[in-house]
Amino acid sequence: MTEAMQILVGLLADARHKLKKADFGSYSELRTLLDQSLDKLERALHRRPTVIVAGEPNSGKTSVANMLAGLDVLPAAVIANTSVPILLRHGIVPTVVAVTTNGRIPLSTLTVDEPLPKFLLGGLERIEVELPGMRDSGFEILDTPAWPVEDLSSETADIFVWCSVAARPWTDSERRALTELPARLRSRSLLAITNKDALAPAERVRVLSRYKELAGPHFTDMVMIDAAAEPLGEEEEPSDQMSRGDHAALLDALEQLVDGYWNHRAMTGRRLCRHIARSLRLGIPASRGKNGTTPPDPDPVSAVLTNIAGRLATV
Repeated sequence: MTEAMQILVGLLADARHKLKKADFGSYSELRTLLDQSLDKLERALHRRPTVIVAGEPNSGKTSVANMLAGLDVLPAAVIANTSVPILLRHGIVPTVVAVTTNGRIPLSTLTVDEPLPKFLLGGLERIEVELPGMRDSGFEILDTPAWPVEDLSSETADIFVWCSVAARPWTDSERRALTELPARLRSRSLLAITNKDALAPAERVRVLSRYKELAGPHFTDMVMIDAAAEPLGEEEEPSDQMSRGDHAALLDALEQLVDGYWNHRAMTGRRLCRHIARSLRLGIPASRGKNGTTPPDPDPVSAVLTNIAGRLATV
């Protein structure tokens, strides 16, 4: 979370604290509405970005997802060979949940070799996995089936990582797939060029140059990696310099996009704060003295609301 976002979140927390301490009396409904609005905004600002990892068949998607998550392998048991997206996030205890058209179904009772229940296959939309061994990097990872992914709403994605094999640089089908992306995703997109270990050093330079020429306009950044390298855990060090460079390059490039996401959220949050402030001022109870004049000391409710509205308006 960037400094701008931290300041905004702190301001919202302070505003909600002032609401709880003040005695609103007959204006309790107004306080409830304001508290609900601030709570909704605060939770939205805290939402971690979702990084979608996509690509054509055999493009190294799962290996890239493993590198980002710091996992040796994606959980194989109930999610192996499925044709639905798999959402990975850091968790306290291991959990697996099937998200279906009929709701959420925990799958923790399945054994490691047990396939998905047949009744799930017709309405299965995605599988969500929480793992304590996953690197807690401030984002979630959505590993997708081979492109195109049917019914994958762009609203579920904040950052887009496209995997492309270095041996077949930038095909026409890849170009067509990228042009279908919404502009919002293209503005925070990373091209992961996989299997660089299959190329000689001189060949890597030539391939990277071709990618920059043909694919460069579609992406915010690009990085060439050996996706077969064993991913690093939270506290581990890579075994060789090449792995160290690949992991650092991939994570550094993604971190830049994550920072861009938080900065955009902060800008949106500030606009919403100003909107709440304008609406709040319309609902502040007016305190009147004799002959309709405003008394020098407004009532406590007006004072608290005016203070909150002023801070929200100037954030």
